[in-house]
Amino acid sequence: MDRFDLPEKIYEVVEIEKRQDCTQIENYFQILCLTDSRAVPQLFIDGHYVGGEKELHILQRSGELAKMIEEIKAS
Repeated sequence: MDRFDLPEKIYEVVEIEKRQDCTQIENYFQILCLTDSRAVPQLFIDGHYVGGEKELHILQRSGELAKMIEEIKAS
């Protein structure tokens, strides 16, 4: 996220791997995202589920991720 020069107040990175409740968080994401995957990262933009690592890379390569982030920064 550093490459996007975002103010810290508009995003949050949560490292769950070292937490004791990691499994519960993964289960919650699985339900919230309506997916069979419990994998992380899970990307949410403006409170909406965007996808996991695969979708993140696709959005980044296509330039769409930067556009989405710029829209948030502008608002």
